Amino acid sequence: AVKGRPADHPVMRAIAEQLRDEHPGTPSGPFFLPATGTDSRFLRARGIPSYGFSPFLILTTDTVHVDNPNERIALPGYSQGVGFYARLVERIAQAGG
Repeated sequence: AVKGRPADHPVMRAIAEQLRDEHPGTPSGPFFLPATGTDSRFLRARGIPSYGFSPFLILTTDTVHVDNPNERIALPGYSQGVGFYARLVERIAQAGG
């Protein structure tokens, strides 16, 4: 069985801080989504601690494509997510995580 990772891990704290910094007042979570799977599941199966995280803002109109062939999101949400993720990785690297 694949074990979960602690929600108070430094990476999870960095994600929460980045979300607060860039989207103040916006609720986040849940941190466990049982109906989804990320590529992290392959790393976890090999015993490598991993977190699945998507930095992309999904527009309501994009939800009709979720979990379908040719799944896609709008370009602005994708572009903003790439920038968010880059800043998050930099934050984690600076913290030594």
